[in-house]
Amino acid sequence: MNAKLFADDKVIINKMHYSGLVSKFLKRLNVKANLKPKDIVVFKIDSSEKSFYIKRCIALPGQSIEILNNEVKVNGRMLNEDPNVILKFKIFYKSYNRLEQFFNEADIDYFNASMVRNSNYLIINLNFGKYKLLKESAVTDSIKIEGSGSERASSKLKSDYSNLEFITLPYKGMTIPLNEKNHRLYSFLIKKYEGLKITRNNDEFRLGNKKISVYTFKKDYIFVLGDNRNNSEDSRHYGPIPVSNLIGVYLFKFGR
Repeated sequence: MNAKLFADDKVIINKMHYSGLVSKFLKRLNVKANLKPKDIVVFKIDSSEKSFYIKRCIALPGQSIEILNNEVKVNGRMLNEDPNVILKFKIFYKSYNRLEQFFNEADIDYFNASMVRNSNYLIINLNFGKYKLLKESAVTDSIKIEGSGSERASSKLKSDYSNLEFITLPYKGMTIPLNEKNHRLYSFLIKKYEGLKITRNNDEFRLGNKKISVYTFKKDYIFVLGDNRNNSEDSRHYGPIPVSNLIGVYLFKFGR
């Protein structure tokens, strides 16, 4: 994120549009929050729980998202990742000595537990800032993102959205046709956050006893990811989250 954040860090957040008395007053005036992609948000997965989570907002209500082998696309375009985002990369090289020299000059910590070395490639965790330096250098044959999804198990894991086909994040009042491709995610959101259960029998969808082909959402949803992409519980595990579950937007940390 803007700074590395760890468990038990103390952070300052802007709650104005999301929680507290001021947010209620602004909502009455119909003043909407100006949430932006790459904002770091603090939220609860369930409004009743005590734990807070802090992740980066990747996609906003109404935007589409697609994830394949850790590569993220928003509205069909490859996401311009923040320099602090960490992913696992597979680096093909001709000369390991030249690669090692570059790592030392660029202050890249390459000799760690994540490293896997073979005869002509190296697998290592890098942030996107270092990845761009390496990609622009002449010491590699090629470099690509390795793996698919987070390696971290989650007690809150409901579904695995590590590889997610093109899907639109609902906004309040948005009517979306239900189909074989999207019903699993949308049915999960509708049940968890909107209190309704949609059942499927072959190509038929039902809301209670009523046969439906579309659903109009009651809430706005965003997609969040952790910056340490290989070791993060985020929307790949618990799905998109409602904007109404946000507590605030991260400003800075202190005390460490």
